[in-house]
Amino acid sequence: MTTHPDFRPERVTFSHARGLPKRQYRDYFGCPVEFSSGSDSLIISACDMRHPIDGADSSIKTMMEDFVSEAIKATSLSFSHAVRDLIIKLLPIQRCTITVVAKYLAVSERTLQRRLKDEGMVFETIVDDVRKDLAWDYLTGQKMRISQLTALLGYTEQSSFNRACQRWFSRPPLKVRSEAANTNSHQMTG
Repeated sequence: MTTHPDFRPERVTFSHARGLPKRQYRDYFGCPVEFSSGSDSLIISACDMRHPIDGADSSIKTMMEDFVSEAIKATSLSFSHAVRDLIIKLLPIQRCTITVVAKYLAVSERTLQRRLKDEGMVFETIVDDVRKDLAWDYLTGQKMRISQLTALLGYTEQSSFNRACQRWFSRPPLKVRSEAANTNSHQMTG
């Protein structure tokens, strides 16, 4: 499928019932396989999507870009919601720039900006809101190092994350965490 020799899908689903023993499917695809799932799909990691596809045809690429764009329009989710969901997925694995997000959504940067503007949204604001929401969840509910949180939120420098926390919560990350821990311990004992 791709020119990447280690390619393996993350999961395969079939709408039909299983015919052969499940192990044969798993051995063939090298990943978990689900049957009677309601759809036929091959789930591929974002990392594998960056590798070229053997025998790629530019006309099919254009057709698929149009299809994805129309599918996004047809869903009940707003375009900004689709952008937000994609940002959540991309932040921990790569730089989450407007160029990258536009590429994943198969639209130009201008189209992405225009469609967000039509909904009264701005790309940078969505990224900041996602980071703020995730930072709060990570700081108040997770026990990972601040350096790990920094990377998960797509920051290359911990000082950038510290400044963002100060802007969002009017206090640094460790203070947010300690206050949340104190609140939780008071709720449990009270």
